[in-house]
Amino acid sequence: MRYQSILVAALCMFGFAKSSDCNERFNQKDLKTVNNIANELDISPCVAGDVFDYMNKAHQFSYRKILSKEECNTGCKNEAKRLNGLDENTINELINICESKCILDNIEITSNFQNESEFINLEKRAPCDPISQANVSLVKSNYNYGYNQYQDKGTKKTALSNVNGCGPKSKVMGIDADTIKKIPFLLDGTFEPACNMHDICYVCQKGKSTCDTRFKDGMMSICNKKYSTKKHPIKNAGCKVQAELFYKAVDLGGKNAYNGKPVNTGANCAACGVTVIKNTLVSTPFYVKK
Repeated sequence: MRYQSILVAALCMFGFAKSSDCNERFNQKDLKTVNNIANELDISPCVAGDVFDYMNKAHQFSYRKILSKEECNTGCKNEAKRLNGLDENTINELINICESKCILDNIEITSNFQNESEFINLEKRAPCDPISQANVSLVKSNYNYGYNQYQDKGTKKTALSNVNGCGPKSKVMGIDADTIKKIPFLLDGTFEPACNMHDICYVCQKGKSTCDTRFKDGMMSICNKKYSTKKHPIKNAGCKVQAELFYKAVDLGGKNAYNGKPVNTGANCAACGVTVIKNTLVSTPFYVKK
């Protein structure tokens, strides 16, 4: 059966078989994705079917707990050798997506904030600045990807002043540098609005799990806005793999970060009491003008 599949794929590649023959293993939903891949990469539906299979294989690798990260990476490279009719850059992009999935179960998290009682004491000492002296101004609607841009312009600072985007490029949320290299969308600012929302949500103590879930949803939304699943299914998939990777990092290691920036979260305090913060920015991705 395996040899028959190879033969049909080869015949299809050289134009001697119908694309429906080599892709008959797919259901209608998957076949639609295969056709989108073919359009994005300008390749035959048969080759696109192989790409689809490879991406599924990458998914299987990432959930096989018996594989180490190194073994998983090796599997990604070996399976990629089966891909024919693709340029080197595309193959490398697919390998990177696969290897990013390998990292999902191998993230090492580090943090220095260990004493939870220390956080409680810091929060108690945080001042409650008058909300009347706070002002978060809308700078531009639909600044990018349909998200607004805001600026902290009051005499008293709000939680917006604590926003650090996706953090420093050398180390983000305790993720090691090698892992960060696997999340280029983290470094190029793609996920910035979701990171800003996540910062505000953490600072205003809206619940770690709630904030992390909103963060993941925000990144997924950005991926869909930047790369449509119809025109750019490969890039969309790559973006979402990296979003999953970043989400898992904060989900596993974000507890100390959640406790690490205490402010007075009172409803009448400037930090989190401003209407646009408590009603919008804690749950909606946004940009910040410094």
